[in-house]
Amino acid sequence: MLRTSLVLAIAGILAFASSAQAVWVEDFSTVTSGTALTDVTGWSKVSGNNSTVETAAGFADQGLREPGGNGISGGSGKYVRSLTGSEIVTAGDSSFSFVFQLFNGNGTYRDAGYVMRYELGEAGGENAFVFTVRGNADPDTASGWDAIRDNSVDYSSGGADVANATFNTVASSGNYTSKWSYDLWYRIDITNINLSTSGMGNNVTGTFTLTELGTGAGGSDIVRINAATITATGSNAANPFDKIDYFGFTRSTTKSWEDASDTKMDNFNLVPEPATVVLLAAGAVGALLKRRRA
Repeated sequence: MLRTSLVLAIAGILAFASSAQAVWVEDFSTVTSGTALTDVTGWSKVSGNNSTVETAAGFADQGLREPGGNGISGGSGKYVRSLTGSEIVTAGDSSFSFVFQLFNGNGTYRDAGYVMRYELGEAGGENAFVFTVRGNADPDTASGWDAIRDNSVDYSSGGADVANATFNTVASSGNYTSKWSYDLWYRIDITNINLSTSGMGNNVTGTFTLTELGTGAGGSDIVRINAATITATGSNAANPFDKIDYFGFTRSTTKSWEDASDTKMDNFNLVPEPATVVLLAAGAVGALLKRRRA
């Protein structure tokens, strides 16, 4: 009887461990289309134009739509999603993912001058993973819009704080070759995030992957950046990177005029990884053994 109980208990715990539940999920499925992003729980606008939740902006249905600048120089928006309570991930392993698409919603500039910067980390400006999706088409020097493109992705390699992040850059040179393109969906994954209660933020790393969704043979996905190491900002040993409590995005531009295309974002997921839960599972089994033996 003891053996049967233990087998069932271990099987159940490991099944739970292998499918760790997200602590923050954002798919906007219950939000009314047309709602301002600032009216969605946890989101706040720091500056810029008004992002909204729209039926046509999601990967499957509804999603976040960040509008282009419509000719406004200097960018169009900065938003932060503050995580609270059970949404916060603390020291241990975790993973994060979301999907995005740049689409030609308001004009013909497409990816020219486009820059979208993302941050995932600990509020306060020191510890975070920072990554940027950058459109490098240059109609000022090329013959026609988007004639030359070297669209790139930057992911942090360290830095003293978020404002002074350093980056690794991945790009492909040449006409119409890029790490990402407009009108296609991509997923960004940061896995194996090893938060720590000691040391500085620069000691915390994760695995960064960019996947193009559904464009391969038979509708398969294509991995554009495969398991690169992303390193957090933060050089203050007195302030370890031991929790994730915010996500933010900032739209800006490399041109004197702003790109008029829009960005869709959807399916945000922050998950304590199974390795963390397995440790808890082992403790639970030990407790069960103690109770049974008593």
